[in-house]
Amino acid sequence: MLLILIISAFFLFWTAIRKNNYWKNRGIPGPEPSPWKGNLDLIFNKNPSSLQLFDWSKKYGRIYGIKNGWFNTLVISEPEMVKELLFDKFESMYGHMVNPMIGNVNTNSMVHLFATKGRRWKRLRHIANPAFSTFNLKRALPIIDDTIQNNIKILKNTYLPGNYLNIVDYFTELTFDVIYRLAMGKKDSKEFCQLSRDTLTVFNNNIFDYLSYIFPWLGLNVLSPFLGATGNLRRDPGQILIERIYEAVIKRKEEKMKKNEREEEEEENEENLNNKKWVNFIDLFLESEAEKVELKEYSGTFNRSEKVEKVKRN
Repeated sequence: MLLILIISAFFLFWTAIRKNNYWKNRGIPGPEPSPWKGNLDLIFNKNPSSLQLFDWSKKYGRIYGIKNGWFNTLVISEPEMVKELLFDKFESMYGHMVNPMIGNVNTNSMVHLFATKGRRWKRLRHIANPAFSTFNLKRALPIIDDTIQNNIKILKNTYLPGNYLNIVDYFTELTFDVIYRLAMGKKDSKEFCQLSRDTLTVFNNNIFDYLSYIFPWLGLNVLSPFLGATGNLRRDPGQILIERIYEAVIKRKEEKMKKNEREEEEEENEENLNNKKWVNFIDLFLESEAEKVELKEYSGTFNRSEKVEKVKRN
C-alpha cells in the first residue's frame, strides 16, 4: 500500500511538472505558472478576468499560453488567426476553455451553445442561426429603440446640473433590458437584471470554480452535485436565473399548446411567424424544438459541410 502511494504521488508530481512546462517546451511565451494552481490566482483576483488577459497580451504578445489551474490554455488575440481558427480550420480547432464542473459537453443535456463543441455545437448553431437572421434582427429594432428611448428618459430625469452620473449602471441595465425583452418577450426586467448581475459577479470567480480548476475530479464529482442540491438554499443567482428562464420557456410552450387547441384548423407555421410584426426568441426557438435528441459521445473531428437535419415534431 505504501509503495502504491509513493508511486501515485510521484506520478502526480511528474504530471504537474510536465503540464507546467507545456508551453515552454513548445516555445510559446506566457507567465510563469505555479506547480498546482498555475496562473489561476492572478485570473481570479481580477474582476473581470479579461483585464489580466489584456495585461498579459501587452507583455507576451497576441499569442501566449497560460495554465488555468490544471488546464493549459492558449490565448489568441491576433485577428487573422482568430478568423482562420473559427472558420477555415474549425474542423480541427473547435475546442475552448470550459468550466470543469460542466462535465461531458456531449452528454450533458443542460450544456448551452457557448460550452459545446463538435457535432453538438454544429447542431445547436444550425438551430440558432435562423433566429438571428437579418430579417429577424430587423424586427428587433423597434424593441431596441423603445428600450433606448426609455433609458434616455431615465437619464434626463436623474441628471442634475453639476453632478456626475455613473453611466455604466445605466448602460448595464439597458443591455439586460434589451436581452430580456428580446429573449423572453417581457417588459419587466428588474429581477432578470439583478439576477444576471449577481451571476456575472461570481461567474468563474468563486471558491467552487477555483477549486474545480485545480482539482477537476473534485469539481465534477463532488462540488457540482453539491451546488445543484444546495442552490436554492444558498440563493445561488445562477441557478435561480436558469430556473426563471426554464419556467418562462415552459409557460410559453403551454400557451402555444392552448392556442393550438383553440385554433385547431389554423396551425402556426414558419410562414405565419414571418408575417408577424415581432416574435421573441423563445417563439423562434420553439419552432425548431425536437421532442427527443439522443446525446452521445463523438470522437475525432467533424466536417463543416456535414448536413444537420432538423428533427420534426409529431
